Amino acid sequence: MRTKYKTAVCTKCHKRKSVEAFYSNGIQGKRPDCDSCNSKKSTLWGSKNKLKHYGYSLVCKRGVTLEQYMLKLKAQNFRCAICGRHDKDLKQRLGVDHNHSNNQIRGLLCVTCNQGLGHFKDSPVLLKMAIEYLEIYKCLE
Repeated sequence: MRTKYKTAVCTKCHKRKSVEAFYSNGIQGKRPDCDSCNSKKSTLWGSKNKLKHYGYSLVCKRGVTLEQYMLKLKAQNFRCAICGRHDKDLKQRLGVDHNHSNNQIRGLLCVTCNQGLGHFKDSPVLLKMAIEYLEIYKCLE
């Protein structure tokens, strides 16, 4: 990689670009491939290894194996346990919902439903109050 006049040639696309187009990897200096090429490479790796990476994340964060996740997903017909949206219609995979007091797995939820429960502090009392509130104002629709 040449850096004369603050430009460099990418080792992947072979285009001369400003050094600002190259990601710095700390002590070693700039990467030999430009940000654009590196991003494409990362995206390709992610699409090929998505389930493998997700399985690793499940075990580390929730203590659930990928096989257990897939069994739960099939049992729920690939749908969110609350709203019923299908996994293929979501931008993110269904997340593992768990009881925060005992860490027990409850089900798989879309991000919206999972965050909704979190915002209501997993409290049935608060959720019932919210339902009552919505019932009062449903005539305004």
